[in-house]
Amino acid sequence: MKHTTHTIERSENFHEDVLFTVIFPTFNESENVIPLMKELMTHLRSSPYTYEILFVDDSNDRTPTLIRDCIKRYDHVALIHRAPKDRKGLSSAFATGFQYARGEYIICMDSDLQHPPEAVPRIMEQAIQTQTDVVVGSRYREGGHADGLLTAYRKFISHFCRFFSWVFLPATRKSSDPGAGIFALHHSIARKIDMQNLRGFKILIEVLAQNKNASVSEIAYGFRKRENNDSKATIKQGLQYLMQVFDLWRAYYVKPFYAQFLRHKMHLFFTIVLGIFFISGIIFFSGLVEGPLAKFVFTISIVLAFQGMFSIFLHLYTWNNPLENFGLERYLPYEDPQISFTAMIPAREEEEVLITTIKQIATIDYPDHLKETLVLIYKDDDPQTIAAAQKAIAEINKPNVRLVDFGGDPGPSKSRGLNLGLQESQMDVVTIFDAEDRVQKDLYKAINTIFVRKNVDVVQSGVQLMNYHSNWYSLFNVLEYYFWFKSSLHFFAKKGVVPLGGNTVFMKRKMVEQVGGWDCNCLTEDADIGIRLATQGAKFDIFYDESLATREQTPPTLASFVKQRTRWNQGFIQILFKGEWLKLESFLQKVLILYVLGWPFMQALLVFFLPFSIVAAFFIKIPIVYSLIAFIPLYALLAIAVISALAIYDFTRHYRTKYSPLLLITIFFMIIPFQMLLGISAFRAIIRNISGNLNWEKTEHLNIEYSVTSEGKSS
Repeated sequence: MKHTTHTIERSENFHEDVLFTVIFPTFNESENVIPLMKELMTHLRSSPYTYEILFVDDSNDRTPTLIRDCIKRYDHVALIHRAPKDRKGLSSAFATGFQYARGEYIICMDSDLQHPPEAVPRIMEQAIQTQTDVVVGSRYREGGHADGLLTAYRKFISHFCRFFSWVFLPATRKSSDPGAGIFALHHSIARKIDMQNLRGFKILIEVLAQNKNASVSEIAYGFRKRENNDSKATIKQGLQYLMQVFDLWRAYYVKPFYAQFLRHKMHLFFTIVLGIFFISGIIFFSGLVEGPLAKFVFTISIVLAFQGMFSIFLHLYTWNNPLENFGLERYLPYEDPQISFTAMIPAREEEEVLITTIKQIATIDYPDHLKETLVLIYKDDDPQTIAAAQKAIAEINKPNVRLVDFGGDPGPSKSRGLNLGLQESQMDVVTIFDAEDRVQKDLYKAINTIFVRKNVDVVQSGVQLMNYHSNWYSLFNVLEYYFWFKSSLHFFAKKGVVPLGGNTVFMKRKMVEQVGGWDCNCLTEDADIGIRLATQGAKFDIFYDESLATREQTPPTLASFVKQRTRWNQGFIQILFKGEWLKLESFLQKVLILYVLGWPFMQALLVFFLPFSIVAAFFIKIPIVYSLIAFIPLYALLAIAVISALAIYDFTRHYRTKYSPLLLITIFFMIIPFQMLLGISAFRAIIRNISGNLNWEKTEHLNIEYSVTSEGKSS
């Protein structure tokens, strides 16, 4: 939830450690504040527990002035006087109080003296003795009464509302008085409440509905007659209570039932309907073309046309939505360091590049007590890399830079190392860097700012290949990364599901533990964990800024590039058949991930389709209209070539590297061979999967010398 910052006024002598926070929301309670405090302090003077009293005030009378008098008189009182724009009712006042409460337990009650102050120490005692999550003050337990309701009509309404909530919200049956306004809850429960979507003024039923497994105990109390001012209870509030119960029933009982039993079946139904519609359309149009070869070429052309248009959309997503492409300037100035980071560097046969990487990551500009670096190496067959790591760690000579070597069966596994690093980490966020990465010194400051300001669970920061001039395929490889991290991933993040990149991804440690860490058998463990985090409702953010992007290089040889891309495609096929993506919440999320995971099959099809299309162009006669339609994939590819030509100029401008018109020639003449290369890699991945060959093919890495300052200048 995005909180509004409020000014809090406190007594000069204030407890540093607080066991209980008592929250009083006030709205024009000038007649009650002083009597309330006098009576409450009479009962709390002998309390053995530390406490604070927090008023959240929305008044436009003398109430805040009287509370400030209490602050001067007592040592335990605090006031938040909210501006008119922030005054959104009783539940909102409690939400603000929860934001600032320091106690292990939080006691909520009204400030009109109908809730007796003598009940407060009894609630404290009940909470400590029972250690329950919620302690409710009940009017309907033996020893309690609701005389303050005065009329039989109001008492009937109270009993009806209680019965209504019991019927629709089974979790409220744990209390004999779920509509009670006086209760205590443990701070862990308060932190989990969805304050953004509070549905009414009776916050206790929100607490019970959202925390169905919370333990509940009760004390009895007598509900008093209101002594000063008029009661704020109205028929409208009674109707709001009934609507609140209904909304909670729909949100926490109906929707989960739908999600558990119906959602997947409905998504399967939609998929079948859309598939039938799509296939029927293709059959209809291909039926207008004579000959099996022509039908095949035309059908595949239609499929590739849709894919090409979507690919163009992803390439241009952030350029077409500039406000959604938040650059570094949106996070300046940086927030003070609050988030702690564990950087994990899995390495194997990386002795030539590892020392520089360790030193760069260990010296990132961030407080030492909020960062650590773990170098993860399989020790049984890699003594050279271990020696390189030990040398770098000895030169750095800091306790927060450590080597974690592991062995045993099965053999070397990046995921095994990451899971071991996860067990070793005690920091808030874990992140991964490859052994050849070149990491920028201000990266943690930017990521800390994103976590603090946006309250996200996962941040994928930019990773950028740099050596576009090394060989013909490296130019396209560099642009792939540029489009993927700067544009496409923003679209996936907006839809709530991101196939994460392999490094410079920052994840809350507890959430990674919640999904069981990395899959040791998956060849693309990064994309896999991104999808599994999405199934748990993780909130993603993408951060791409040229001055802070982690720099890498393309594989140095054509063979190593094919091996790398084969491994990625095999991993996607593994994830596809694992089926974890079927647990995603929305139908659109499933379609998007199915598109990503199924793309290797489409790329492999290109290997065969291209020769057929050439034959069709020269030897098969089809009507001119359908011939033009069949060439839509080629038009899309040409459009991507034009976009790539513009993007490489944009790339060299941002990274202050050398631009040459020869790059344009390479793009337009070699884009089809590059697509064929991707198709060969995908076809190879399918064959390897069918044969059961899932071994990790190592990709060589070399050092890269590119560095870009915060002003964008290279060095």
